[in-house]
Parts: sequence; structure tokens; C-alpha cells
Amino acid sequence: MVRGGGLPYEKDEDDVTFEILSQVHRLEKEKGKLSDIKANFYHKAREYISTLREGIKAETERNPSSPRLIMMKDELTRAERDFKRIFDLRQRKILLLANTHSIGSTSKDKNLLPQEKPLFEEILAVLKTGRVGIFEGEKAATKETKEGKPAARPEGDVEDSLEDGEEDDEAEEETEQESEGTIEEYEDKEAPKPYPYTIVQVTEDIPSFATPNRNYILKKEDLVTLPEDIAGLLVKKGTGVIVL
Repeated sequence: MVRGGGLPYEKDEDDVTFEILSQVHRLEKEKGKLSDIKANFYHKAREYISTLREGIKAETERNPSSPRLIMMKDELTRAERDFKRIFDLRQRKILLLANTHSIGSTSKDKNLLPQEKPLFEEILAVLKTGRVGIFEGEKAATKETKEGKPAARPEGDVEDSLEDGEEDDEAEEETEQESEGTIEEYEDKEAPKPYPYTIVQVTEDIPSFATPNRNYILKKEDLVTLPEDIAGLLVKKGTGVIVL
């Protein structure tokens, strides 16, 4: 059952089933952004898979040649496969989101789950430090790591950290004031230029094509960062959808 907003089950239905895993997997494949799934999805999915394993163990002891055992093992295999694929797809989207933030984006994804936010923050910290190291050298990167890397937070506090936004904005302002010779010096502070690239999810295989800067070979379901004009052309032709 799919309710409005993309969540593939009603709010009062907490247990994850194979059907729900399949629906979430399909949503993640179809959407360029993170899908709207419950905050306890990962926990409930682990519980479901653990229950399957316990059931298989009990059935094996009861009747190792049971036809039901074959069906249970098949369900476990497919459930573990879909669970892994769901996280793989979401992880790719989190990587892309962190990348856009590392180059100045402030957009927030409300569907980032509490368990995923520490991953996002750690990736973002590494990307920011890497950029400073490239443009300003290792000493500046070391300083960025000491001053700008997010401190570890208890899991219960993570959910509020990005959704609220105010604390993160204040932390960014303090870091900018304390850092000397940062990468911001290379930007026009009076009139910041928008990042001229867009993240696109490819919806069909596209024949290879070339631009003055690089050659492109794009396949269905690829998530790529493209110049805005090329991204707009793909959207116009119906071969891509804009993610960010």
C-alpha cells in the first residue's frame, strides 16, 4: 500500500515485510532524490531479516527437507538483496548531496534519515578538507580538519542538527570568521556566482556525446553532475530528471 508522499505503508504499520522492501527499492530506483521512508526503516528491516533467519533455523531443525524451508530461504535471499540495494541507492544520493554542499549548496533533504546524517556529515567534512588541501595546501587542510570538522554527536541529537538548520548556519559563520586564507577568498563575496552544474538522473541510455571539456557515456539510472545547459537538454528530451 503506497500512501501520498511516497511512503509505501501506513503510519501505524511499523513492521517491514518483503513487499515493503520491494516497494522501497522501486521508489529509490525511480526517484533521483531520497525517498520518504520511515525513520525506523533500517531498524525494522533488520528485525524482519533476523526473524527470517530464526525461522529458517527452526524449520531446518524441524524438517530439513521441508518445501516451506526452500521458500523461506528464497525470501531471505531476496530480502537481503533488496535491503542492500536500497542502502546502496541511498548512499549514492547522500554522496551527491554531500558533494553539492562541499561546493557551497545549502539545500537540505528532509528525507535524510537520522542514521544517515552522521554519514552525510562525515563525507562532507572529508570533501571540504580535500578541497582546501587542493587549493591551499596541506597546512590549511590540517587547520580545516581541526577547526571545521563536525564534532561527534550522540545519536539522539543528530536528527535536530540538520533539520533545524540554525545551529549549522551559525557554526558555518563562526568557521568562516575564524579561518584565514580559506577557499572563500577565491570567490566573489559581493555577488556569489551560482554553481553552474546540476545533478541529473538518467532515465534512458544515451548515445555517447562530447563537449569541449569531456566525453559522456550515460546509461539508464546513472546519477551524474552535468553543466546546466546539457542537463536542461536531457530534461527537454525526456532522457533525464533533475535531482539538485
